[in-house]
Amino acid sequence: MEVKAPPEGQTGDFARYVQACSPALRYGAALLLCGLAAGIDFAFPTFSAQAPIAPFYLATTVAAWFGGFRAGLLASMVSVLAVDYYFTPTHGLNHAPVTLFRMGIAGTIMVFISWLIDRRASAHRLVETERGRVEDQQRRLQAMLSSAARIARMGSWEYDIPNDRVVWDDETYRIFGITREAFGGNMAAFFALVHPDDRQALKAVQGKAHVAQGVIEMEYRIIRPDGAVRNIHDRGQVTRHEGRNPVQVTGMVMDITERRSLEEQLRQSQKMEAVGRLAGGVAHDFNNMLNVILGHCELLAETLPAGHAQQGRVNKIKEAAARSANLTGQLLAFSRKQLLMPKVLDLNVTVGGLTSMLGSMIGDDIELLVRPGKKLGLVKADPGQIEQVVMNLAVNSRDAMPNGGQVVIETSNVEVGENQAGHPPVPAGSYVMLSVSDTGCGMRPEIKDHIFEPFYTTKELGQGTGLGLSTVYGIVQQSDGHIRVSSEPRQGATFQIYLPRAEGRPEIIAETAGEDVLDGDETILIAEDELLLAEVIHVTLESAGYTVLEAHNSEEAKALAQKQNGNVDLLLTDIVMSGGTNGLELAANLGSLRPGLKVLYMTGYTADLVDHKGLADVQNRLLQKPFSTTALRRKIRAVLDSQSGS
Repeated sequence: MEVKAPPEGQTGDFARYVQACSPALRYGAALLLCGLAAGIDFAFPTFSAQAPIAPFYLATTVAAWFGGFRAGLLASMVSVLAVDYYFTPTHGLNHAPVTLFRMGIAGTIMVFISWLIDRRASAHRLVETERGRVEDQQRRLQAMLSSAARIARMGSWEYDIPNDRVVWDDETYRIFGITREAFGGNMAAFFALVHPDDRQALKAVQGKAHVAQGVIEMEYRIIRPDGAVRNIHDRGQVTRHEGRNPVQVTGMVMDITERRSLEEQLRQSQKMEAVGRLAGGVAHDFNNMLNVILGHCELLAETLPAGHAQQGRVNKIKEAAARSANLTGQLLAFSRKQLLMPKVLDLNVTVGGLTSMLGSMIGDDIELLVRPGKKLGLVKADPGQIEQVVMNLAVNSRDAMPNGGQVVIETSNVEVGENQAGHPPVPAGSYVMLSVSDTGCGMRPEIKDHIFEPFYTTKELGQGTGLGLSTVYGIVQQSDGHIRVSSEPRQGATFQIYLPRAEGRPEIIAETAGEDVLDGDETILIAEDELLLAEVIHVTLESAGYTVLEAHNSEEAKALAQKQNGNVDLLLTDIVMSGGTNGLELAANLGSLRPGLKVLYMTGYTADLVDHKGLADVQNRLLQKPFSTTALRRKIRAVLDSQSGS
């Protein structure tokens, strides 16, 4: 509650003001009062003849009240002298003893009156000073409580049950977003601000509170006059008359909207992380099995004569395996376990290269607009994965516009400040933003909160896997980027991707050559701990003319390399293997035994064991599982023919 300090001097009285005046003013006022008393005696000689000292009693009293004891003492002395000199027939010591005694008594009474008045004024000033100090301390404490409540976003309230009167402090009005004048001040006005879905539950809790003991806590939502929905935590305690009937409830309210939002983000993050771990773990073994299926299908297809009746069935198996491999890739992308090959890219070039394909993919009834940013900064990311992000977002926009519309892809340089608002927050820094927006049906908040979850879809059964946007999320996160979504029902959606700006020059992405697969007669050492996969690779390479040595762990591979009398031209090894030694370490060990040994790596999981530097060294000698027999033969031939493959 806001408390203002009163103006200076408002807590003191007139006497305090006088005490602050100069002595000359106080003594001058005493002499002036004595002069006025003498003027009364001169003006009324009959009265002055009977009691000349009477007006001076009044003058001394006022002087003491106005100027304190010293001013009263001065007025007493002047009064006695004035009466002696002007209003008695004789002067000085020539008075009769009785007259002298009476004048002495009168002077003494004046001095005593001045002392009494000064003591009383001093006591009054002391009381006023103490009261002012207490009031000032109370104001400071109230101001501190008010500031603390405002900082903590905690308001206090009071409900007078018999009179149905609700009293709020200033912070409670701020929390509810309403002015003191607009609030009705009763329980009906309060419930008018409560979310309709929470009113009945809140009334039930309120009814229980009137019969319960102790502190009652409740949470509910309110709708502010501006339409904003806020989450409220409320605590109250009932006061009873003589321990029976409830007469009053006092409590406090707190706006916990931000806290609830952070808790929901944490729960969502933990859920996504858990699903990601599961997906990554399953994908490793699943990719190995898919590789076995694809390998045997291709070997079987090569042995079947052209036009054989079983050729179609083999092709169906290959197609199903390929689709499963794509699904596994999406799971790995979501779980951020995918092996990325980052390069310095110009997003304008990447998006421009996709324009033609995107146009045919989204259909003729949807207009595609590409707005490349000027002097766009560079980013470091996997070009294939960035293309996947753009295509997935474009497909998502297409599906949101069954009756046609517009998709806009934009790029721009963005500087994010320290305290720049946004949800989710993006760390301060320099970014290149890729934005994909559409004029589709938009999303409700409850849908928008779940769009990046794997297998979450609003499409009908069989029309989508629910992995498109979760793949986008995983790729962006693994690329050290951030993604924001803004959408309202019937107002379209906008996805904004922030990728950190990178230094350097754009790297030229080599096109895969389409030459015929070349066989060979070199000796290849296979190190693969999955026996079924090792077998199909062994058969594939032997059929291509190679001499094959097969090992199922690093120790077997070392033993075979040492026992082999002839050359070992290439090591084909999985990066992640059981037995404690990974493929990178195995390649280093065998390189010391057989200098010039060339290496081709396989992986079906992640770059967890490869740091960014190590990944850059091996990315041109890496096969991502599952791979086809054709891709395997082509890659082996390329590594063997390269100048350096170790």
